[in-house]
Amino acid sequence: MGSPLTAPESRRSLASPRACAYVAAMRATLHHLPTTIPALAQLAALLTACSTASGPAPARSPAPQAASASGAEASPPEAPDLREHMQLTFWLAVDARDALIDGDLQRTKELANELATRDYGETMPADWKHWIGQMQQHAEAVALAADMADAAQGIAKLGVSCGNCHLQQKQGPEHIRSQEEATQPQQAESVDERMERHDLAADLLWMGLSKPSETAWERGTVTLTRAPLEPPVTTSGEAVDARFASDVESLRQLARDARAATSLDERAQHYGKFLATCADCHHRARVGFRDR
Repeated sequence: MGSPLTAPESRRSLASPRACAYVAAMRATLHHLPTTIPALAQLAALLTACSTASGPAPARSPAPQAASASGAEASPPEAPDLREHMQLTFWLAVDARDALIDGDLQRTKELANELATRDYGETMPADWKHWIGQMQQHAEAVALAADMADAAQGIAKLGVSCGNCHLQQKQGPEHIRSQEEATQPQQAESVDERMERHDLAADLLWMGLSKPSETAWERGTVTLTRAPLEPPVTTSGEAVDARFASDVESLRQLARDARAATSLDERAQHYGKFLATCADCHHRARVGFRDR
């Protein structure tokens, strides 16, 4: 079936402020990636989208030639290639995760269903099909999830299925971006700064599962545990309400528990709890974070 990330929708999705901030930090790693891995296609596509987001839309391939006056049939469009499949798979998974972080269960399920029902046909190499099947099974579970907690666990398992495939194929990014500055403890943080910290952790922990990467997983947990002990304050310096402060602090303990996990399956359970905590808080506050 067709993907929801076709132009011009794809440009809006790929070039969102949050996505562009992510690729800006990842830019240096592009030079170190094997040219055959899906991650290169994913990141390169995003880099292109971000660089052209404020300018004219890139030229699109011409539509299939219409039938001639003599009645000859138009040539059928070419089937999506492997790069396109992996780009769209990557962004459907990340968009479903981000919709969940925003507390939008319905949108999460819609995106997961797109992933679960996507037709990979004969494009995938034969030794990838087992992992693609697992990934789609987890996506289907997310699409059928009864609540945000179930959806969060399904998203985490989906990430692990990507990681297991990368391990099996011995492919994946070779380097993880440095986050030394971002993970340094600060004396105080506003709510916005604390949310930026949580957002960074969500990306690093996801990379820890889906690459998979010990370095990214560790940095993700450190990003949370190095947050100031005091609850965040509003931009006007006022204290946040007690329940919000409790949710924020609970992520610190989740990060400690996650750091002790050694297997991908154990880590997925902790990541699911992390996503569910974010989703519940954002849903309750009716405030999203994707397009900050």
